[in-house]
Amino acid sequence: NCDLLMVQLSGLALTSTSQNICDFLFGCDVVGGPEGVIIEMGERGIPSGYAFVLLETTADFETALKYNKQILGDRCVSIEKMTPKDEEVQEEKFCIMLTGLEKTATAKDVSDFLSDGNVKHVEIIRSVDEKGEPSENAFIKIESEEDLKLALNLNETLIGNRQIDVFQVNLDLFQEAMNEAHA
Repeated sequence: NCDLLMVQLSGLALTSTSQNICDFLFGCDVVGGPEGVIIEMGERGIPSGYAFVLLETTADFETALKYNKQILGDRCVSIEKMTPKDEEVQEEKFCIMLTGLEKTATAKDVSDFLSDGNVKHVEIIRSVDEKGEPSENAFIKIESEEDLKLALNLNETLIGNRQIDVFQVNLDLFQEAMNEAHA
């Protein structure tokens, strides 16, 4: 299943945490729990008011969308679906997101994982959690549509003893992760 079950939340308070967001999406199973929530950071590492949430099932995805325009704290939060099918390929750039990584996994571990699957990749960005420590997620820019198909075939395979999920994401999400990593 290559469908990306991800929603974007906007209008969040700057103090919102991954746990707050999981609690807000009551009844939804988030991939990796709070680690499956990506809070977008703006300039100087200040939260932008946006977050991205990976959901386990289509039912979770549909439930999450029902929270659109609901109140979290004192803010009205908008929720939109994110699906690769809705987006045009941007300049033939292909990006994926890996979830389920151990915090100790390195960029070399990710590179070896992709190379074992014959996936040619251009750049790896390891995302960080609210404490600045490596999260379970990495974003990877890959070379071609063929490499994208090979990468998606690696979904639910292992790095060490951890099952890794592979999702196609848009170039904007990759750029945001890169900006966050270099902030």
